[in-house]
Amino acid sequence: MKQINKKEIFEASKYITKKMGLKKPKIAIQTGAYFDDFIKSLDIIECVGYKKIPHWPYNEQAKEKLYYAKLNGVEILVANGRCHMYDGFTPQDVAFPIFVLKKLGIETLSLVNISGAINSNYKVGDFCFLKDHINFVQSNPLAFKGRNFNHPTFTDMNNPYSKNLIDESLRICNNKNITAHSSVYINSLGPSLETTAEIAAFKHMGADLVGMSTINEAIATRFAEMQLHVLSIVSNMATGVSNKKIEEKEVFQKLQQSMAKMVEVYKELLPKVK
Repeated sequence: MKQINKKEIFEASKYITKKMGLKKPKIAIQTGAYFDDFIKSLDIIECVGYKKIPHWPYNEQAKEKLYYAKLNGVEILVANGRCHMYDGFTPQDVAFPIFVLKKLGIETLSLVNISGAINSNYKVGDFCFLKDHINFVQSNPLAFKGRNFNHPTFTDMNNPYSKNLIDESLRICNNKNITAHSSVYINSLGPSLETTAEIAAFKHMGADLVGMSTINEAIATRFAEMQLHVLSIVSNMATGVSNKKIEEKEVFQKLQQSMAKMVEVYKELLPKVK
């Protein structure tokens, strides 16, 4: 299995620092590739395509970029786009950007994804802030031969998501009349969607949401001792929760309708991050 390479992390972070002229931002946000309207809300200082960053994993057909920017006066890094295991990337590939962000001095990471709602009380467009997860795929970026980190072998995953940031996010959403929840997320490998039987099993296990990303990144963030916050936007009801067929085009249309609300939440949340 592929290793996490310290030299590659250093080379990537060195390139980004020089290219962007970073002034030590402490907060980073990583989104999927379909968050263009969120990017448009940023006051961009500098950006660089993933393809140009040494060793940074990227999708050949996507226009993924790392942005150095401000939102509501707060300096942040925004990684617009992520790689997935269903595209053939390893857990270590998925986690590589997280370790680079740590090397750049990031202390708080907010991940944003879209998910299918298993909880029948949820609706499309709801904002869900993860309080826990179930690693159903059982992939782990820390599992490889030749581990040489000066770090305990067994990373503690008790309360990996910041309760303070969950509470603050829920308060902000309540004040803005945005329906929001504190949720448990479960992963599937993809790219095929889940079956009705699988969703029923996931519900029995205690999951509110299902998606195909985030957990490898969450494990890496916990290992790197960064504060973690995750916003998962409900883009569809999971298979069997609704009898409606899941259409990919409609999923991304629903996501775009949530962008303005997402911008408003982050504008208020970022100045409160400690």
